[in-house]
Amino acid sequence: ATVLGAFEELRGEAEQIYYAGLSMGALLGLKLAIEKGNQLKALALLGIPFRVRPLFRYFMIPGVSYTPLRFVIRSVAKNFEKSVLDPEGREKYRATSIARMPGHGVFETQNLMWEVEKELGKN
Repeated sequence: ATVLGAFEELRGEAEQIYYAGLSMGALLGLKLAIEKGNQLKALALLGIPFRVRPLFRYFMIPGVSYTPLRFVIRSVAKNFEKSVLDPEGREKYRATSIARMPGHGVFETQNLMWEVEKELGKN
């Protein structure tokens, strides 16, 4: 809703709208492009979170998010070593990021990934 609201506000002020997003922002950019199509001039997306191991994607995340386990598992540790291969970049990421992702955020990200993938498959 925030991205759509910002888009609508910009549309009233600018002739051309460009979107840049990193990680979750990139996923939201795809969602915006699906909804607004050619009203966006261009997208610049980096690190779209689509690559989740099948075990987690189809069993672990749904098994926690749709059961009482969601009240027990409140957050998930980030794997900095696998997230960023460049050692210098990894240290910057570690210094500026939270060490654990809130469980609710993981569940919402997974739902958005499924929604975007489904729509991209139609185009």
